[in-house]
Amino acid sequence: MTFALITGSGRGIGLATARELAGLGAGLALVDRAFSAEALALLSDLRVDGRTAVSAVIDLADPESAVEALWTLVDSVPAIDVLVNNAGWLQVRPFLEIPFSEWQQHLAINLSGMFLAAQVVLPSMVARGTGRIINIASELALTGMPYYVAYCAAKGGVIGFTKALAREYAPAGIRVNAVAPGPTITPMLTEMTGEYTEEVRLSIPAQRFGAPEDVARTVAFLAGPGGDFYVGQVLSPNGGTVI
Repeated sequence: MTFALITGSGRGIGLATARELAGLGAGLALVDRAFSAEALALLSDLRVDGRTAVSAVIDLADPESAVEALWTLVDSVPAIDVLVNNAGWLQVRPFLEIPFSEWQQHLAINLSGMFLAAQVVLPSMVARGTGRIINIASELALTGMPYYVAYCAAKGGVIGFTKALAREYAPAGIRVNAVAPGPTITPMLTEMTGEYTEEVRLSIPAQRFGAPEDVARTVAFLAGPGGDFYVGQVLSPNGGTVI
């Protein structure tokens, strides 16, 4: 692995994944709608180390501008060995109160963004006969949850997308898999839900919430040599919430 493109990498799981892959020697292209100071500092450190490290502000919910921006980014960096589709968005709301525009937003960011990014990076991977695509789903795609209908539907789509894409491109040397995190403390979830209570923690067999680094290490495994025989799989670091 020499170069990775990570969407939704301004903070949370995406930033933790960027740090994990950088620690394994990868150069980075980070994509998000906004970047934290920590993400920009990571890129700066990698440049000092002599590695290619770039960022691009891209809104994956705007398909036309997103595709153009992704192609511009991909054309400006080394060949991408690993694509981590992590960009996500969540709004908690009773099903009958979900406006259609919000339903579309869930699908656009959580699912269609993966479609767009994969279409941009796959041609080069196929030409080289190698590559890894790792899509971040959610344990809620496996269990469902009240008030999360749109999010669960989008993340369920991620799993179907992953399995179909994996079957299509495994013969070309591309390994496509998904990671479905359990309850993980990230800015997106704590800001949106506020559900990380002591009662919830005690209901988890591992007796703790996940950290972004737990997910990042799973991504790194799939991106590395250990992931070579994984095709269309869904790995779920969830502390036992799904067994």
